[in-house]
Amino acid sequence: MRVLGIMLALLIILTGYTLSFADDIQPKGLKAVAGNNVVYLSWSKPDKAVQGYWVYRAIPEGEYQRINTVLLKKNFYKDTAVANGQLYWYTVTAVDVEDNENAQSENVSATPYIRKGSIIGY
Repeated sequence: MRVLGIMLALLIILTGYTLSFADDIQPKGLKAVAGNNVVYLSWSKPDKAVQGYWVYRAIPEGEYQRINTVLLKKNFYKDTAVANGQLYWYTVTAVDVEDNENAQSENVSATPYIRKGSIIGY
């Protein structure tokens, strides 16, 4: 077993290959809170260092699309490109310091709405 470990180490050194543990950094505890034409997302930061996060959104029977154009540095996002009454699904990925996009968070859903008794625009 020790010989195998030494051979693997030599292979890594000679080829310049680096081991990536892309699935080790997964955002946890994703939460979605809906409001009037808005969905607020938040999640727990991974234990390991990350460069930032990508947020993905889907509608029922649609594919997930990345919705932030710049890598997020914070562990929250405000999605204002939504419509009241429409169900949306969300997931988040973290990008590690080696530019690897990691495993997706759990999926959560939210449906923006207008609260009863609210006056639109006030």
